Amino acid sequence: MFWLAKISILCTSLVLLACSSGTVLKSLDISSSNTAHNFSARDSRGYLRKLSELRGKYVLLNFWASWCQPCIQEMGSLERVATRFSKTRLVVLAVAIDDPLARVRRFKALHKLKLPIWIDTRGEAKEKFAVRSVPSTWLLNSQGEVAPLLDPDTGKLAKVVVGARHWDKRDVLHFLRKQIR
Repeated sequence: MFWLAKISILCTSLVLLACSSGTVLKSLDISSSNTAHNFSARDSRGYLRKLSELRGKYVLLNFWASWCQPCIQEMGSLERVATRFSKTRLVVLAVAIDDPLARVRRFKALHKLKLPIWIDTRGEAKEKFAVRSVPSTWLLNSQGEVAPLLDPDTGKLAKVVVGARHWDKRDVLHFLRKQIR
């Protein structure tokens, strides 16, 4: 029984580390390189897509999982940003990690999401972006490079923002509008 309690504590700790509410991790500098790594993933209709297809557009790239409560909490604000910028050069792209296609389709339908969701079935995107915790969000410029992103909680620029945020805050929307001009 003692070893079961230890395993339970370890598993709980790993889930909490993997699914950050943002209270522990605010923002993280991933590397000195600004080049975003290309990856392939399936979209929610099952078609194989490549990140390089979005060159020429700015991409608010969010890694998430359907089992992650903070991810679910921030999804509404990502949807509102996607809607607000739908006729601009900004694409909000949610990349599901550790989720099968059928589960993502159900999630998208249940939450009435229209934003594009890709599924990283092979873990390629997760590995290339060194995703250690979800949700994690990057901004890519039109050349496909990692660009500074305004963290809605701290008001500071970061290469990646880890943890759930309200992406539809006025200052973030203003920042994104300035970036895509």
